[in-house]
Amino acid sequence: YVPLVIVAYATYGRGVQSPMYETPEISELPMMRVIKAATILPMIFTYPLVLTPPEAALERVLGVDERPCPRLCRVGLRSLFVVFTTGVAILVRTREHFGPLVD
Repeated sequence: YVPLVIVAYATYGRGVQSPMYETPEISELPMMRVIKAATILPMIFTYPLVLTPPEAALERVLGVDERPCPRLCRVGLRSLFVVFTTGVAILVRTREHFGPLVD
């Protein structure tokens, strides 16, 4: 990302917008797709790490380990958690909250 920033500022000067991928002259470059992916992918990959503690706490409260099929209950509960958080994300999705990355 840094080499692209240097080249963009050297070429376009103050015409470069923030975030850089909104600059019309460079917004369609293939490198911009790579930069967007490099921005979004870490968020997607950390999603399970962020959800694990609340899911585990809810499993303890609901006594998932004492149920007849704990693995099936755990999969179902975690799937519902993902559906719930996805629904919340869709409901609050606006350009002001998330910017053009979600367009």
